[in-house]
Amino acid sequence: VTIKMTPNGFSGVLNNQATMTARSPFGSFNILSNDPTVGNGIGVRNPTKFVIPFVDIFIPGGFSPNHDGVNDLFVITRPVGTTISFQLFNRWGNLVYTAPDYKNTFDGKGNQANRLLGDDLPDGTYYYIVLATNTANNSVRKFAGFITLKR
Repeated sequence: VTIKMTPNGFSGVLNNQATMTARSPFGSFNILSNDPTVGNGIGVRNPTKFVIPFVDIFIPGGFSPNHDGVNDLFVITRPVGTTISFQLFNRWGNLVYTAPDYKNTFDGKGNQANRLLGDDLPDGTYYYIVLATNTANNSVRKFAGFITLKR
């Protein structure tokens, strides 16, 4: 059984236990799941412990939008409930890409109304400003740095 869950910003240790009900002509019975790594597994049913790791904002140092299926998009990892504003500048300080609500869709093409609109940006170093807004309390964290684009 595979269970997918969205932690909604929670991180830490949880205990998981499932109940299964079986029906037969002789009646029905319930059984609890058991963590096989704890105890003898027969007399005491132990929940399975698992950890949801803390997810913080991670901005990679580069990406390679060359359509090989690896790092083709610039992906900013962030906690649930965080909105990202993303601006990218070339080495002359010109804005070449912006997204007020970034959804990890930057594929190396400019989106500004200049000669780069829709064109592949050339290989090189670009500078970014990221504003990360926590939607629960409207606190804003600012990040600035550079990325390398290499096709």
